Amino acid sequence: MRAIPAPIEYRFGLHDSHHLSPACASSLAREHLTISDEDPSVAPEFLHSLGERAKSHRIRVVDAPVCRAEAAAKTGTLLAFLSGAKDDCDEAIELMRPYCSDFHYVGSRLGAAQVAKTVNNLILWATVVANYEGLQLATSWQLDTESLRRALTTSSADNWALRHWDRSGEWPWSIKDMQIALKIAKGAGVELPLSEKVEQLVKKVKVLNHA
Repeated sequence: MRAIPAPIEYRFGLHDSHHLSPACASSLAREHLTISDEDPSVAPEFLHSLGERAKSHRIRVVDAPVCRAEAAAKTGTLLAFLSGAKDDCDEAIELMRPYCSDFHYVGSRLGAAQVAKTVNNLILWATVVANYEGLQLATSWQLDTESLRRALTTSSADNWALRHWDRSGEWPWSIKDMQIALKIAKGAGVELPLSEKVEQLVKKVKVLNHA
């Protein structure tokens, strides 16, 4: 993550899911509101731990990952999930308005927003795999796939990835996202049999630019 000074905001750099970067550690003693809104996602357990550690420094932490990919970042229309103290999240929303258009509060427990984003991601990549396989079938029958794609977005098959299929090459996070989802599920004791298949199948989707 970046460390960007603002009147009451710092976005701290994280080396991994368990350790604070030097910038974060040195800033804890002097800043007031920390917003964790960076991609790639970090472990929800880490955000919870960060909040507990920050309390002793009188730091308020808000978990606020964003969704909707690069194009939305450029137009200021990202969606943010937020978790943490409600008042702190409300304050964070005002700071995030320059680059987010939609905000959804998902609870007071730090890390909950990361889980919400993970749910978003695992559903996203399942639809990407389904879109790819469906359009491959259409191609084998020599259908006009672009015309079909437009028609499908007005039908029961509509999904965000299908509506933005022309930008699918800008989505490089599939493997990382699915690995995070399966790791969180394992820690929670939740079985995700479809997602386990998607984690393997998404690697074969040729229109994606895998990171």
